[in-house]
Amino acid sequence: MSYFQESLDLRRILGGDKPLLNLLGGAPQVHIQDVRIPQDPAGKRIICYYPAPGVRQRNYLTYRKIYQFDIHTPYKDRYAARQILDRIDALFQEPQLNKYMIELEGDLGELATVAGYYCIGVRYSFLTLRGG
Repeated sequence: MSYFQESLDLRRILGGDKPLLNLLGGAPQVHIQDVRIPQDPAGKRIICYYPAPGVRQRNYLTYRKIYQFDIHTPYKDRYAARQILDRIDALFQEPQLNKYMIELEGDLGELATVAGYYCIGVRYSFLTLRGG
């Protein structure tokens, strides 16, 4: 599966979840972005997701793809970042991305972000066939 298709699938999963959209406070087009740095934050809660370097496996046929999710919230709403992260984790308890099990790679803790914002990150991974 291509990174482009994976990105569309992730947007579909995240954007189709009403509790997550309620936590974000708006439309998925604005609050869910497939970039590293939030575009036009202007007081919004934003999820940025993007591929991180993958990991080779012991056999030649499989490859572990990794996606990083950064949750950016205004500093005064920093409690919401953890709630959003918990909701994302709940969404990924089922195999939804091309029938691959999405696994937690690790919590990245607090990350740098734009002034006046709070950001926490997490990485998820899944195994895929090499070249697929």
